[in-house]
Amino acid sequence: MRFRINALLVFLALFSTSTMAAESHFRGVTCKSDVAKQLLGRQVLNDRPAAIEAMHRDLNLESLGSIGVEAAGDPWTMSTWLICGREYLFLEKKGIIKDVLASPYPAGEPQSEVSPCVIDSKPESSSLVWFSLDQSKEKSKLANQAWAIDDKKVKFIKLQAKSIQCESTR
Repeated sequence: MRFRINALLVFLALFSTSTMAAESHFRGVTCKSDVAKQLLGRQVLNDRPAAIEAMHRDLNLESLGSIGVEAAGDPWTMSTWLICGREYLFLEKKGIIKDVLASPYPAGEPQSEVSPCVIDSKPESSSLVWFSLDQSKEKSKLANQAWAIDDKKVKFIKLQAKSIQCESTR
């Protein structure tokens, strides 16, 4: 009898673990919640973006793509999603969301770009994440806000500058 109970407990533990592993990292997130705070530290579901979007139609999810980066042999990924109409960027390492950056603009078209910039008349050697409301067709744009990425800590670092001029890829 004791063996059967232990076997049942093991089965239930395995079943619940596999069920939890199949759940999305967006589980429990709502449009009224602090999305950035809720996602921080969550494990990323390794599934096609279309499948994740389908699981969370209530969030109006849209994957905007991802960039894989390897710094000193230590890879990490930056993913961009529209969630409830707002753009969010995630830094992921080893399947865990390490940092989340919400667009400084509440809703609308995605406005983040990743490209080289000139900060206070000095060229920045690494690419930055930046946002601009400038909808002109000019390639060089004044960034309203910009962040560098700390490769070691896998964190967004807000830049403080008088002028941030970036090359648009759009």
